[in-house]
Amino acid sequence: MANIVDNEILERELNSKQAEAAKNTEGAMLILAGAGSGKTRTITYKIAHLVSGCGIDPRRILAVTFTNKAAREMKERIQKILDAKVQLEWMGTFHSVCVKILRLCLSKSQIVSALGWKLNNHFVIYDDDDQKRVIKEILKDDLGEVVYTLLQDALISVNNTETVNVEPLIAMEGVYHEYLLNGVNLITINNLDADYRLYFNES
Repeated sequence: MANIVDNEILERELNSKQAEAAKNTEGAMLILAGAGSGKTRTITYKIAHLVSGCGIDPRRILAVTFTNKAAREMKERIQKILDAKVQLEWMGTFHSVCVKILRLCLSKSQIVSALGWKLNNHFVIYDDDDQKRVIKEILKDDLGEVVYTLLQDALISVNNTETVNVEPLIAMEGVYHEYLLNGVNLITINNLDADYRLYFNES
């Protein structure tokens, strides 16, 4: 490690409250502060301190952000502070970290068996374009007439009333997920729809 971030560095680079938070390496800590107050800077230096000053394996540090941009920038900052390449394998967005955990779990046959799932760790996640493609496939299938009626009911509701009747839309969602479960479906092609993750966990 080219640079070591010890308590002296923390006190020099951070204000007193930030340094106090960064130096605390035991137990849970909540950093509550307004926008632009240096939360990210504090966490960045804290991770650099854990890795270089406390000898923590960076692969054992979980750091979750809201955006890919934030995760990327934090990694770059830490590597710049330490002047070294750091393998922060568990730094990412909520979605990316959860997908990685899910892939790890689904790679273990005993976990898959206990869950009773038919998915494996080679799944892909549908985006909006994939979802539209599935809907087009449904319209081409025998369910087309059912779906057409549901969509027609929804359009009538939107056009003729101030309050939208959501029942046809809810029914359409049910047809969509049922299609993923049957025929040329989610289980067979091993795809995981972004919204289906919530549906799957609730069932």
